Amino acid sequence: MKKLLVSLSLILAMLGGTLAVTKPVAAATDDNKALDSTATVNVDATNPDNPNPEDGRLLLKSVPDFHYGTLSARQIFNGFQDQQAQADGQLVIVDNRLGDDQWQLSVKADAFKRADQQSLNAGLLQLMALPMAADQADTTASINGKVPTDGATHVLTTNRSGLHGLVKYNFAKSDNTLSLDATNRLAIKTNDTFTAPLTWTLAASQPAVKPL
Repeated sequence: MKKLLVSLSLILAMLGGTLAVTKPVAAATDDNKALDSTATVNVDATNPDNPNPEDGRLLLKSVPDFHYGTLSARQIFNGFQDQQAQADGQLVIVDNRLGDDQWQLSVKADAFKRADQQSLNAGLLQLMALPMAADQADTTASINGKVPTDGATHVLTTNRSGLHGLVKYNFAKSDNTLSLDATNRLAIKTNDTFTAPLTWTLAASQPAVKPL
């Protein structure tokens, strides 16, 4: 994977308490002819002396958990719609690649299961979020997708904005819900906990990033 180094080929000097970019110049000519200098920024995709693991890469750095609270036996047996989630954590994407600027975010949800591997019937997660940075809200892809708990991978969003850098999504400020079909052939008891694993995948034109 290519790595990115930004090196500044600048000569800096303190002149009268200010920071300046200068080069030695000859004495002024009689007619006060202007002299030119340059300030240069070089990009080097390989820097073995000062490596950074995020340089030149597309990374999925963190993903959120969702908690749907305590449900009644009636809700489990009869099914329910639009149970609100408490979202913990942010989804963070870092895109420091050279050239390519497109990516696709997908997620897979398996069935809600108890410790004894007994599962609830089909569920549907509504996942929604906007980029946190104000300057990205209108240009970077929002997240708005329905994800069944069927073990299949579903695309949440595709970014074609042309922007690189850091993107953070905060699900806590959006309407994320769970709907669940009736599960009426399962013996349940107080304090039962059912958990559904979510597998997030970030992919580009290059091979997919390792799932989280």
